[in-house]
Amino acid sequence: MDVIRKLKSDRMTSRLVILTAAIDDSSLMEARSLRVNGMVLKNSDPAYLLECLEAVAAGRTWMDPELQARADQLAESFSGDGVALAPRERQLIRYVRRGLRNREIAKELGVTEGTVKVYLHAIFEKLGIKNRTELAIRADEFLAESFSKR
Repeated sequence: MDVIRKLKSDRMTSRLVILTAAIDDSSLMEARSLRVNGMVLKNSDPAYLLECLEAVAAGRTWMDPELQARADQLAESFSGDGVALAPRERQLIRYVRRGLRNREIAKELGVTEGTVKVYLHAIFEKLGIKNRTELAIRADEFLAESFSKR
């Protein structure tokens, strides 16, 4: 996802297809929100890859039926009163999910440890959670929900 975000931020105009063995819910929803042109699971019927490449070459999008069903289900399950997270908040959640401490997150972001604490408490309040453990456990849920709100 880091590569796709970088390519999109550089305003790259090439078409992008993801071929993957597996994809978590938040990455699936992020890829969808970034308007990746195609997504195929490696364990799917090989004909799907050909279908995808043909569709993308013709200017259309194509998603593996299993991924499409999962993305639709996620979008539907989060269509209620979910919270839209800012890009920086999603970034912090990903760092917490990876197990980074506030000091490490601050270094990654180029901010102070106090700034990280302020961001995290705002995220806790926004999501209605009590601590970083709950945030880490439910990170995929929150990230997927956030992407479905864009």
